[in-house]
Amino acid sequence: MHNSFTFLTGIRTNRVAVFTAIPFCGAAVGSLLAEALPTALSRSGFLLTVLHVAFWSAIISAPLTLALFWADLIYRRGRLLNRETFKPALLTGALAGAISGAVAQAVYSIDVGSGLVKHVLIRSLCWGIMGAILGWRLSTRVPNLGSFRGTLAGLAGGALGGLGFVLFVSTLPEFLGRMIGIGILGAALGFAIITVEQLFRRATLTVLWGPRETTALSLGGTPISIGGGDDHVWLKGLAPKAFVLWTEHGKVLCRDQQTEKQNEFKNGSTFTVARVQFRITTASPTIHTGSAPPKTITSAKSISMHGTPSSSPTHR
Repeated sequence: MHNSFTFLTGIRTNRVAVFTAIPFCGAAVGSLLAEALPTALSRSGFLLTVLHVAFWSAIISAPLTLALFWADLIYRRGRLLNRETFKPALLTGALAGAISGAVAQAVYSIDVGSGLVKHVLIRSLCWGIMGAILGWRLSTRVPNLGSFRGTLAGLAGGALGGLGFVLFVSTLPEFLGRMIGIGILGAALGFAIITVEQLFRRATLTVLWGPRETTALSLGGTPISIGGGDDHVWLKGLAPKAFVLWTEHGKVLCRDQQTEKQNEFKNGSTFTVARVQFRITTASPTIHTGSAPPKTITSAKSISMHGTPSSSPTHR
């Protein structure tokens, strides 16, 4: 049991594994659900065929999007059974799938050149459209990814995953090929998003949950919140958004929302909230690493977990 726990903990800490395996499974589940859609509409003229493919793509994309949201929550140790996650994930996924599916079928219905262009390039581009919408939406969940970078990452991941989809559909039996191909699409989306986020990361907040269990989040202009609500780092017993951290003018700043006291951290700084340790890492020379904070910044010892006196927060 101990080995199983250690293995699962290691998987949860591995961001690449989380953001590829879970979206793969979500997309595969979506493919299975879409198989139940009646095919009569697909043989009923142009408009009904477009609607059929739009519904088919929406059914696939909704659980895929939920899986991407869950991957983010699992990596951050957030709450999975949260209606604030379910509704936007499913609605965004269904919309993205419907748009890309309708565009794909509309293009398929006209003569756009050779089979290679029609069945490979156009199909991959349409999956890229779906990925771009999902990447844009997921950028609101992944701290400091940014909507532009999220959209580009989704576009690239969707297009590359679309190529994988075409490959598996053309080489495996129809049902199995669709399921694995769409699963590859989900994995490619997740991988592209975290890769782009990592490439542009300049400062990191690392949550040290245990000896070999960590979560790394990008610090930037969009504040990262620590609290007991719908926060980037969820800690039971804290008020929602109890602490926020961000970078400003090359400095890493933290504010206690209750006392409104503000602290500046340097590279390698650590602090503890609710018995959980955090570490600041700055990889860019433009991030301030001076030893003395400005006079307007209070001592980092002001960080505390209000309402839980036993926490005894520290900073060094």
